[in-house]
Amino acid sequence: MPSFRPCVPFYPKLVTQRIALIGACVLSGQATAAGFALNESSAAAAGTAYAGRAAAAQDASALAANPASISSLTNAQWTLGGALILPKGELPDHTATFSPDNGVNNVPVAGGSGRDFVAPVFVPSGYYVRPLDDQWSFGIGIYSPFGLITDYNSDFVGRYLADRSEVTNINIQPTLSYKFTDQLSVGVGFFASFVSGVLTQRAPNRRAPNPFAPEVELKSTVEGDDWQAGLKLGGLWDNGTTSIGVSWTSNVDFKLKGSAKLEGAGVYVKSDGHLELKLPDMLEIGGSHKLTDDWTLVAGALWTGWSSFKEIKVVVDEPFDTKAKGEAISYVPEKWDDVWSFSVGARYQLDPKWLLRFGYAFDESPIKKEYRTARIPDIDRNWLTVGARFTPTAPWAIDMAYGYLIPKTVKVNETAHHGDGSEDRTFTYRGKYKIGAHIAMASLTYQY
Repeated sequence: MPSFRPCVPFYPKLVTQRIALIGACVLSGQATAAGFALNESSAAAAGTAYAGRAAAAQDASALAANPASISSLTNAQWTLGGALILPKGELPDHTATFSPDNGVNNVPVAGGSGRDFVAPVFVPSGYYVRPLDDQWSFGIGIYSPFGLITDYNSDFVGRYLADRSEVTNINIQPTLSYKFTDQLSVGVGFFASFVSGVLTQRAPNRRAPNPFAPEVELKSTVEGDDWQAGLKLGGLWDNGTTSIGVSWTSNVDFKLKGSAKLEGAGVYVKSDGHLELKLPDMLEIGGSHKLTDDWTLVAGALWTGWSSFKEIKVVVDEPFDTKAKGEAISYVPEKWDDVWSFSVGARYQLDPKWLLRFGYAFDESPIKKEYRTARIPDIDRNWLTVGARFTPTAPWAIDMAYGYLIPKTVKVNETAHHGDGSEDRTFTYRGKYKIGAHIAMASLTYQY
C-alpha cells in the first residue's frame, strides 16, 4: 500500500515541510463501496446488490461474507471469478491556487481538468470449500476488500495535492464452520491482509524563475507495503424457507512503512517513515425468505465503523534535516463517520438451468463534505443490479452480474495542512465531481 503522500511546495524547505506519508487516501480510488471499500467478492451475490449474502451460500464465495454459511454447501466446490470495474469521473468545474504567503495572495495554478482520472480495473477472486463431515466444513478464499486507482492528467490543476494513486489489497482467508443442528451454524475465518502500492504527485520548484513550468516541476513518488491479520466471525440460522445470517469482521491495524523520493530539475531527496492506519470493523446482517418454489426475497444491512479513521499522521523514522526522529511531518484530518448500507433484491428460478437476480443498494459515504479531497471524492451510492446463474450441466455453474452506479455530483474544497495539524493555505483546490460506474462480474463454479 502506498505509504507516503509527498506534497512539496517549495525549495529548499520542500523537504523539511512536506515529504509526507498519506497512503490511506489513495485507497479509495473509485472504490465501489463507501469510503475505499470493495464489494466485488462474489458474482453470485452481486446480482442482488449483495442483499442477503450473509444469509445464503450460493457458492464457495460466501465465505468472504459469512464464514458460517459454507456449512450449507453439501458438496466440495471451487469458485473462480472476477469483476471489471468501469468507473466514470467528470470534473465540470475546478480551480486551484498557490500562495507563497500562506493565503494572503493567491495565484491561480494553470492546468487542465484531469478528466479520465479513473481507469478500468479488474478485481479477481478465488475460493474453495469442502465439507469435512456432517458438522464441519473447511474453506479458503482469496479476495480484495479495499483498493483501486485514480490517475489524473499530468497538467491537472490539483496536481500538487493529487496525481496518481494505485493500490492492491489482498486477503487470504482460511475458514472453518460448524453445524450445531440442521438449522444453526457458526463459522470463523482468519485472514492475512497484504497491501501494496505507488503514489505520485507534483510540486513546484521555487528555485526556478517560473516554479509552475512543466520542465522544472518536481515529481514525488512513494511506495510501500505491509502484512497484517484479522478475524471474521459468523452465524447462520436456516429452516429451509427463511434464513438469517450475521457476520462481524475485525478492524485491522497497519503500520505502513515505505520510502518517498522527490526528483526533478537537479533535485533528489529521499526519506523513510511510517503511518498507523486502522481499517474499520464491520457488522453485516442478511435475510432470505422463499416465497414460492420460484421466488426468493433477500435483504441486507452492513454497518462499517469508519469513525476509527480520524486522521493521517506521518512520522519520520530517522533524523531528517531539521525534523527529529519520531516527529510528525504531515497531517490530514479525516474524521469520518460510521455508516450503514442497505440492499434489497430477489431471485427467480426461470427454469432448471436459469436463475435470475435483481437488486438495489444504498451505500452511505462516511466522509463529511468539509473533509472530502481530490484523492477521495467520495459520494453516497445508489446501485441497480441484475444477474443470472446458468447451469449447463450439474457439476458446472456460471454466475454473471451487472451493476450501475447512478451518477451523482459532489464538491471538493481542499486545503493543505502542516504536520502539527494546522492549516497550510499554500495550496487550495476546489472541484466539482460527477461520479458514476458500471461493473460487470462473472464466476465459474465446479462441484465435486
